[in-house]
Formats: sequence, C-alpha cells, structure tokens
Amino acid sequence: MTISTSLLTVLMVLQPGGPEAASPPKPIVLKAARLFDGKSDALLPNGMVIVEGKTIKAVGAGLSIPDGATVIELGDSTLCPGFIDAHTHLTHERTADYNQGFVDSMRREVAEQAILSTVYARRTIEAGFTTVRDVGSDD
Repeated sequence: MTISTSLLTVLMVLQPGGPEAASPPKPIVLKAARLFDGKSDALLPNGMVIVEGKTIKAVGAGLSIPDGATVIELGDSTLCPGFIDAHTHLTHERTADYNQGFVDSMRREVAEQAILSTVYARRTIEAGFTTVRDVGSDD
C-alpha cells in the first residue's frame, strides 16, 4: 500500500496555525515501514515525515519525534513524495467516443467545466500528484 502526499495535504489543510492562532500548532509525525525519498532508487526503512503547521519540517528514516507530537502509525505502508504531472487537462477528460466527447465539451458552459474540473483535480490528487501543469484547458 502506498500513502501519497494527498494525506499530507489533508493534514496540512486541517492543521490550525494561521496568523490568528495563539500557540504554535502541534507537530504531526507520519510513520511507515518504508520511505521513498525521490533521491535514490532504494526504499528507506522506518520512514517518517514531520509536519508542523503547514510546513513539512523533516523527511527521513528514524527521525527524532518532537515533544508533544501526534504520531500517526501507517503500518506496512510506503511514504512517497507528491508527483508532478507536467501535461494535464483539468477541465476535461477523454471518453471512449472521441467525437461525442468533443461535441459534449463544446456544449458545456465555463461554469460547468469549472465544476467538473474539481472532480478531475480530486482524481489527480488521489493518484498522488500534488503539482500539475495544465496545458490544455480553455477559459
């Protein structure tokens, strides 16, 4: 099982810590059996990610857990960085019938395309992509 940074994204959004927060946010530590750090081909055992507020403070194997941190044990999982898709189309997707899909997309108003793009963006995040370059969307 692979845990992507979409989990980190959710944690960081839910974590208090804006300018109005009186005290610093409580650190969150994600622990998993393995970590792919993107720097080498090997998986590191005992992977950890330390999140403080909306910032990833540390990523590595066997890190020191900060005092008062919430530790989330992910068991036999692999932590990995978010992936980048450099060629996406977030306002539409291909269908089995290309011609019908083309006609359908031409009939959609900009607002409807925007609403549908949230579905496509969610699929992209859930697939482990945290950064995209949208090269084919209209409006």
